[in-house]
Amino acid sequence: MSNILSSTTVQQPWLLPMENLPKVTGYSYSLRLSRHAKNNHAARNFSKWMKKAMQSEASS
Repeated sequence: MSNILSSTTVQQPWLLPMENLPKVTGYSYSLRLSRHAKNNHAARNFSKWMKKAMQSEASS
């Protein structure tokens, strides 16, 4: 994940839920960051944003 991609993706509303998709239960997602990325501010912010968005979607 590049610094530019992760910071721009969080700042811009580029990752939005697609409408009219069927809900599918039983599947899970994982987000893995390399050791280098864990020390990267932009990657950590993207990771936090993605986790929050997925938790929000799961609880709705």
